[in-house]
Amino acid sequence: MVINMVVDLTGASFVKAEDGENLASLGITLTNRRGTTKDESAWIARAFTPTWAKEAAAGWNWFAKDSAGRIAGFASYEQRRYRWWWLRRWLKQPDVGVFGPMGVASEWRGKRVGCALARRALESLRELDFARAVIPRVGPIAFYENCCNARIAERIKILGLF
Repeated sequence: MVINMVVDLTGASFVKAEDGENLASLGITLTNRRGTTKDESAWIARAFTPTWAKEAAAGWNWFAKDSAGRIAGFASYEQRRYRWWWLRRWLKQPDVGVFGPMGVASEWRGKRVGCALARRALESLRELDFARAVIPRVGPIAFYENCCNARIAERIKILGLF
């Protein structure tokens, strides 16, 4: 089953003061840029999947790094090179931006780093004048519901794979 979620971007800013305060207390800084460095791609491939590393390299990214410069997490957005079958219908809608992939290093999970990254990526999509964001092939549904007010847009059954 593939679950795609959607976020309404037309409301208030996604950037929250408490996110910045929390990240500062953890010694985490955020950076934003198009693509990835070789080290960032290698980290994403090791920590998550090589496919995610390719997707991140093809899009824009927010990176969270600790005071020693180690990656704590990342959130990609507006990756449109890889046109996965579960994403194609969304890519045809001009008011929809694409969120993801996103991941947080295991030692930083549960400290709201992921929520801050997600909100920054969604705010970046809003600043690009998208009205909605699709979060394709979601795993942690409750995370996106609670952090970003995302809702399930579709559940797609995968037939004949097993």
